[in-house]
Parts: sequence; C-alpha cells; structure tokens
Amino acid sequence: MCARRVAIVSAAYTPKPGSSRVRQTFKEMIVESAYQALNAIKMHPRELQAVAYGYHGEGISEYGGLGPTISDALGISPAPTFMSTANCTSSSVSFQMAHQMVASGEYDIVLCGGFEKMTDHFNYAEYIGSSTECEYDYFLGISHTDAFALATAEYFEKYGYAGREADVLATFGRQMRIYAHNTPTATRYGVPIPSLETLKNSEACGSMLAWGEASGCAILVAEHLVHRYTTQPVFVRGCAYTGVSHYFGTRYHNPTLQFPGLPKDVGMAVSANSLACAEIAYKKAGITAKDIDVAQVYDLLGAGLIQMESMGVCGPGQAGDFVLEGGIALDGQLPLNTDGGNIGRGHASGCDGILHITELFRQLRGESNNQVKGARIGVSQNLGGYAAHNSVIVLSND
Repeated sequence: MCARRVAIVSAAYTPKPGSSRVRQTFKEMIVESAYQALNAIKMHPRELQAVAYGYHGEGISEYGGLGPTISDALGISPAPTFMSTANCTSSSVSFQMAHQMVASGEYDIVLCGGFEKMTDHFNYAEYIGSSTECEYDYFLGISHTDAFALATAEYFEKYGYAGREADVLATFGRQMRIYAHNTPTATRYGVPIPSLETLKNSEACGSMLAWGEASGCAILVAEHLVHRYTTQPVFVRGCAYTGVSHYFGTRYHNPTLQFPGLPKDVGMAVSANSLACAEIAYKKAGITAKDIDVAQVYDLLGAGLIQMESMGVCGPGQAGDFVLEGGIALDGQLPLNTDGGNIGRGHASGCDGILHITELFRQLRGESNNQVKGARIGVSQNLGGYAAHNSVIVLSND
C-alpha cells in the first residue's frame, strides 16, 4: 500500500472530443487543456514538479520521444514528462503513474493526462488497427475493433438475447445521448435526441463511438497540499492496471494468466483481465461493487455491458436487462457514463481515461450537469486493445 493519500485538485479537457481540431497542433491542444486545469485553481505551471502523459502510440502521432516536447510546450523544463502508450487506456495509465509518483513521496504535485490527434496523418485507421496481435490476428485482417463486434455477438448469443440485441444497444446509445445533450463539453451537447426506433435502424443501433481529437489532464497533489488549491478535493482510493496478450485466442485459453477465482467460462464476453483488474482495485480501495455511486466505462457496441459485469454491477448475462430496465439512467441503480461516454461525449483514444476522471471529478464535487445525488464513490473501468489492457480507478470525496 502507498503511504500518502493523493488528491485530484483540478481536471479539464478540450471540448467536444468527438470532433476534429485540424487547425490546432497536438502541442497547442495539450497546452490548452493543461492551462485550463491550472487556471481553475490559480496554480502556476512552475509549481508542477513532473508530468505523466499518454497517447495511443508513436505510430498514431508520428512523433517519437514526446516527453521533453511536452515539458517544453508547458513551459516547465527541465521538469520531466513520463510517457505511456497503452492504446485507449493510455491516459488511465498516466493517471496511475502520477498517483504512484505522488503517493511514493518522490513528487508532491504532478500533472497527468493524454491526447489524441488523428488528423496529423493519413494512415490513422491503419495504425490504430494495429492495437492488436500483429503477428497473428491483424495480418489475417482482424483488428481489435472487429473484436468488439465479435464480443458483442458472443454476449448476446451466450445469454439468450436473440431478437432483443437492437433494443439493448439502442437503449444504451440513447441514454448516452441524453447525458451528452446536457453536458456542455460533450460532442453531442444540445443535439436532438433520436427515438429508439431511429437508433435501432441506424449504424450499430446507435452504439458506435464518436471518434475525434482531444487532450485532457488532471492535477494530483499530496494530501498535505490540498488546502492551497481547493476545498473540494477528490481522493484516489485505489487503482489497478493489468494486461494480457492481444491475441484473441488467449481470451478463451490463457495458461499464463494466474489469478485465483476466475470463472472457467471466460472468453470474448467474459473478460478475465477485466475481472482480475476490478478485484485488485476494489481490494486496494476497500470497497465492493455495491459501494459504487457512479461509474464510467468503455462503451463501444456491447463493451459497456461486458464491463458492467466485470465490475460486479450485474451478474453474468444481466447487463442487457439492466440497461433495458433503466439501470444506467440518472435515477437508476448505477448511473453510467453521465457525460455521454464515448458515444455521446466523444472518443479520443489516448485521452479516454482522463475523460472518465474529469466526469467523476465533477460528480464527486457536485458539479456535473447530470448530477448523481449524494455521489461519494466513483469508478472508472477502461480498456485498451480488446481488453488486453485494463484499468480500474476508484475515487471518493472523503
């Protein structure tokens, strides 16, 4: 266990992460989000002792060795910037890096975050598709995005949702649009909310991500410095980051995965990695799934259903009915992705984890536009590749 408590004192991201920012460089985008967070608490950049930042990978940005570049752009050199490249969990990992840096006592104040800049080159789709086992799956024409479709089909087949697939996906997608409609920083803010029938007849029944570009960051400080910056800190209760092979075959049989208590029927629809990650994080935080008041998950196609079950919010096969019964709505059992998620808020791969953190930060301070009454504990469950990376972060306001 880490010796020091760590608090988030500010968090922000560039608006509408499901849109392109063609006229802005990635450096300008990072600076915009960082100074937004700094200015909110009247912190001078020189107070930052280090930075941890994530991006999907060097193939995505076509710009290697980014750490010193970010330190320079923020005006804090020679303070170091440590980088993470963990696909869609990149900024979740940079957040966990920053947490460890402060909790260990090595640093007192660290800025963390992530960015995505897909319009910087023409081969974005090809590069992001390589977030897969390239020696096998990808060279055979299957990418991690295809895996989400396979997992969704397996989930509905495994748990008897035949004939109701469109209802589940459209209901989930519509709820994301309802949340985004009320969130000023979301891509679908103010956009009219379509009917269920309209979504059922749209691409993937309205469950596709809103792809785009963004940068986001959070500022973490040691508990004894919180009073300098805010009277409403949000504390990191516990977190975990786990990894397994990108190779899809190991979702069904992975003899190298050593974790007691995993179910025997793991596969695409039952993620062993996600289950293990949640259990580790909950143990560190001293909570169970019943303690969660609000959550953020990765929500492409049926991934949100699988993630809810991995978190222990629902039993195996129950997440689809949970959605249909209003369980993820603001007045439901567990309000989910209250900023609209990747579907409504927008999806900027290297930034996704910090988008989660920013909304939970708002919720636990009573500042969300879709506020969960009395929210005390929030959880981010994020994945990268197809659940090759998994991150779970538990936050609380006490």
